[in-house]
Parts: sequence; structure tokens; C-alpha cells
Amino acid sequence: MSTKRRAILPWIAGLTVLLILVVVAALPAATVVRDAAPRAAHADQALDGMLRRKAFLAGQFETTRDPLLSLSVDPVERTATILLSGVPLRTVRAGKASVSFALRNVHPDSVVIARLVARTGMIPPEPIRRVEAPADTAEANQAPTEVPVETTPAAVNLHLDNGIVIRLNPNDRSGADAFAIVRYRLFERLRNNVIAAWDGVRMAPPRIRGEVELEVSDADAKALFRALSDGSPVVLRTVGR
Repeated sequence: MSTKRRAILPWIAGLTVLLILVVVAALPAATVVRDAAPRAAHADQALDGMLRRKAFLAGQFETTRDPLLSLSVDPVERTATILLSGVPLRTVRAGKASVSFALRNVHPDSVVIARLVARTGMIPPEPIRRVEAPADTAEANQAPTEVPVETTPAAVNLHLDNGIVIRLNPNDRSGADAFAIVRYRLFERLRNNVIAAWDGVRMAPPRIRGEVELEVSDADAKALFRALSDGSPVVLRTVGR
């Protein structure tokens, strides 16, 4: 075999591996969309939408007695609202909203009510604080804290106890930040699909049972991500056709 051919072989092997990784990352595993909920939609689309909105409002009402801040996500109106005892504190409108198959065409009277169990992403759940005081003084633990300027884009995830993940993507980042978000989501998708495929091989329940993706501003993503805490109730409106 010539030297030129030997030099090309590693490139071919590398490109083949890269192609396989891209395909696995782009195509959701079958277990991600597997869901036991019955698929149904009312023949009258207008009535279907009204029933789903009624169920969504009823779900919001159920969280009014909870002492924690709650989140209501309406993929149809592309809104996400932080509420306290039913009172809206901040409403964010997404530029785009997408819902996975597991949340589509469920019964019109259905609404998803769950609890937040984890927050992950490119930024920590809480801001990093720095104390400006000599370490050997008593004032070190009492000094005012300063929150450093946060430059990392808020590509973050809200994990619910029923296996649904709400992904928030900042849509006002450009350049290196936009590339960092795409790279993070690509490897995240690859990891999640491998986990889902492994769950399918073991005949185990999938750890991710549905996804909602919202494109919002970086500031709105940070606000939604950090307003909530573990145990916060989350209400999701289901989507018909």
C-alpha cells in the first residue's frame, strides 16, 4: 500500500466515526418517544384547543396552594410564566417552541403536572458569588457579596420527575457563543440518545420521556432557570395536531 493511501485511511476512519456520531446525535432514539399515554385528538380543532386550554388552566389552579414558585409552559402560545400562588410574576414569550412526540396528541382533557427535580446546563443553578475581604478577618463571612458578570450563555435544562425535559436556548447570542450552544446541544443529544438506546436494550423505562424546547433571550433563560427550585411545580399544556 502506498504512503499516500496509508495517510488517507485515518482521515476516512475519522470521517466515518464523525458521520456516525452526527447521525446518532441528530436522530432521536425510539425509546425517547415511546409513551404509554393514549393518543387522541378531537375532530373539531377549535374545540380540541379549548379543551386543552381548560385543562391547562385547571392545572395552574392546582398549583395555587403550593408555597414554591411554579412554572407554566404553553407551547401553543409560546409562553413560559413564573407564578406564585397563581399570581404571574414574569411571562416570557419564546421566539420558537417545539414539543416532542410524547407530548403531542394526548387526550384533549390532559394536562402535564410535574415537579422540578434537577437543573442542568452551561451555567450553574445559582450565581457564583465572590466575597471581597481578607481571608483571615472575621468580616470575611459578613462582607457584602459581589456577583461577577456572567458571560456564559444560558443553554439550560429543567428536568421534571415524570421524565420530561424543558430546554431553554438563548436566541440573542452570536459568534463564538452561538457555536458553543450548538456544540453543547449536539453532544448533549448524543449522550441522551446513547442513554435512551441503552435503556431500550435493557428493556428499562426511558429516562427522558418527552422534551419541550423554547428559544428565548439569554436574560429570560437565566431568569426562568434561577427563579425555580427543586420541587417547584411545573404545568405543561398539551398539544394537539
